Amino acid sequence: MPNGIIYQRLTMTDDIVNPIPPKKRANTRKRLVAGTADLIRRKGLNATSLRDVVSHVEASRGAIPHHFPGGKHQLLVEAVQFAGEQVSVPLGQVLESQGSVRGLASFMTQWGKMLEDSQFDAGCPILVAAVEPYDGEDQPIPGLGSLREKTNQVFNDWHHLLKHALQREGVAPRRAESLCTLVVAAVEGSIALCRAQRSAQPLHEIKRELIPLLEQAITQSQA
Repeated sequence: MPNGIIYQRLTMTDDIVNPIPPKKRANTRKRLVAGTADLIRRKGLNATSLRDVVSHVEASRGAIPHHFPGGKHQLLVEAVQFAGEQVSVPLGQVLESQGSVRGLASFMTQWGKMLEDSQFDAGCPILVAAVEPYDGEDQPIPGLGSLREKTNQVFNDWHHLLKHALQREGVAPRRAESLCTLVVAAVEGSIALCRAQRSAQPLHEIKRELIPLLEQAITQSQA
């Protein structure tokens, strides 16, 4: 699994931190979405202002109303969707190529690296969106849904990917369902603990417990 695959594309580091070449300025909309996702995972929903976003990606203040007529709310919803996809795509690929056990182990290793690389200043934007009450009015956006709906959809997508990986290896649907709930909840919770403790140890401990559990479930299903 390539280094930093989970959030390398999400943070779009080259576009955000370094001067932006003229040829890349045409992709302002994507940079605004990616930059917002990066700020959410560092600062939260409400503390991320539109001024922060345009400064973070070196865009003009007029770029947001031009690209996002729904304002900050639309930008947040699209950022959550974007962040979810940046996890779902590599997660699906690694589960497909390596299987549920090795795939999840590799994926969790990358999470640990991401946390360490950010010095534990950045977590999971989906978790942030799930637990932080949004100060604005979370009305559904046509074609996108509400912030709460989008957050739930992302969690469901991750759950679905792992569940189907386990079922491909013979785990019964009901057992796969409960295991996936455990995995998603444990990983997300451990990320919060890692940030609080400024250490990847909680994630490593969760990994040591979860991987044998998945191995056991697969072995039992094949007996």
